[in-house]
Amino acid sequence: MSEASKTVIDYGFNELGLDIISCCCYSFNKRSRRVIEKCVFKYEGIIRGAEMRYDGKIFDLDSFSLINDEWKKMK
Repeated sequence: MSEASKTVIDYGFNELGLDIISCCCYSFNKRSRRVIEKCVFKYEGIIRGAEMRYDGKIFDLDSFSLINDEWKKMK
């Protein structure tokens, strides 16, 4: 999953000319968080009560971002 994510990030910065890419995952989803961290996204914080599931349960999201210059330094 990390390799596929890195390919998408590379496309966003190099082909689309994006300056920043952001993503979120549920606070309890450790596997998603690990993929995000492997792609060198920086933790921004928690978005409290961000999503409501089909059953009405509300979840927090962990927010991350990656700036084009940070990505270039990793290459």
